[in-house]
Formats: sequence, C-alpha cells, structure tokens
Amino acid sequence: MAGSSQTMAADLTLSSVISYVNGIQKLGGDNFTNWKNDIGLVLCIMDRDHSMRDKYPVAPTAQGDNDTTLPERTATYEKEKERWERSDRVALMIMKQTINPAIREAIEKHPKSAKHFMEKVEEYFKGSSKANASTLLTKLMNTKYDGQGSVRENIMSLVDLRDKLNDLNCSLNDETLLHHIMLSLPSVFEPFKINYNGSDAKWDIPTLIAKCS
Repeated sequence: MAGSSQTMAADLTLSSVISYVNGIQKLGGDNFTNWKNDIGLVLCIMDRDHSMRDKYPVAPTAQGDNDTTLPERTATYEKEKERWERSDRVALMIMKQTINPAIREAIEKHPKSAKHFMEKVEEYFKGSSKANASTLLTKLMNTKYDGQGSVRENIMSLVDLRDKLNDLNCSLNDETLLHHIMLSLPSVFEPFKINYNGSDAKWDIPTLIAKCS
C-alpha cells in the first residue's frame, strides 16, 4: 500500500493536487463524515497521511558505548521526521482550507498536529450533531412540492436531506421516506398516489424517480 501511494504521489502534478483539494466539499454543518473521508482519500493519494496514521518518530539512542548503528539509525530517523512533519503541515493546510471560516474560528487555532485538529473538529460536530439533525429533519418534513421545477428534483433534494441525516446517525429508511414523499405531493398527483398505494410491487427510491421522470 505504501509503495502504491508513493507511486501515485510521484505522478501528481500541481494542477492535479489543486483539483483534488478543490474537489473536497467545504465542511459545513452537516457533512462532517463525507469531509473526513475526502480528506483521508486526498492525503493518501498525495502520500501525505503519515501524521494521521503514525506517531511522531522517536529519536534513536545509543545502544552501548560502541554502537556503530547509531549514525544510520539517526539518518533514518531524520528522514522519517522530515516526512512526518511535512505530511502534518500539508494535512493541516488542506483541512483548514476546506472548512467553513465560521467553523474554523470556533475550533482550536494552534493544534498540536493534524490528527489532533481532526479530533477537535470531530468533537465540535459531535456536540452540534443533535441540533443539526433537528434542523435537517424539520426541513425535510416541511418540504412540499409546489410545482416549481421538476418533481424529480424535489425528490432528489429530499433524498439528499435523508442522506445527511443518516450521516448524523439519525437514520431514515427508504420506505419511510417514500411515504413522506407521497404525502408531500399536491393533489394533482392523486392518481399517481393511488397507483403507488394499490401496487403489489414494492417501490424503492430509484423506482419512484424513474416513474416521475
């Protein structure tokens, strides 16, 4: 794994690195899990995830009065330390670059390491996850299709809200969401609702979207 990630990192250009970083969705109020996964993937591709995985290298000490291996072990340590510290700087820069400024200001400004910073971010979102879940659930329950735009887009927006709730450990399965979607449709869709309620086949979200396309 290490060899393959180093090979990928060697093939990266500045433009591809910028593209990867720009592809990370800014951390807001309800996408912590996706953001964390994206950060991990980008750092792995760049071969800059050492400080997130490994402890800070420990300097070697002499093993006896005539330790002939100390110079070699010291040289290895210096290389590992330089790689760890560089990885840590890059990881911190990417994390801070992809966090909403308002959230960044509320989190520790001078973290000990990238891993420590990630832990602080996670603590912050654990503390606010209930409030975020309540906001998202209220938005989902109050969303009704008013004829503006396509009904397919309206359904996809509800699916997106459901997925964000799932990320916050507030699970909503397809069957429950399907019932809510049907209730959110106006009376002009009554024949469609009757077809759904009278069907022996079990619908899922892709089926519903296909029938609405």
